[in-house]
Amino acid sequence: MTNSPERAGFTPPLTSSARRLGPVGSLIAGEVLLGVIDADPVSQRSVDPGWRPSLPGRQPGRFTLTDLLAPA
Repeated sequence: MTNSPERAGFTPPLTSSARRLGPVGSLIAGEVLLGVIDADPVSQRSVDPGWRPSLPGRQPGRFTLTDLLAPA
């Protein structure tokens, strides 16, 4: 038995291909993830909210999740 979202009665909104989240589902997932991180009193966002990555991004002065995942 799994604790999947479908078993809890919630199915995230998917794109027509049903293989990835659509824009609304992605927003919901992102907001939930940030909520979990912000609720942790020892997370980097809670301890030092002004911290910014010092790694180079595709655009100077801007570092995104895509920049973090690109080397992988």
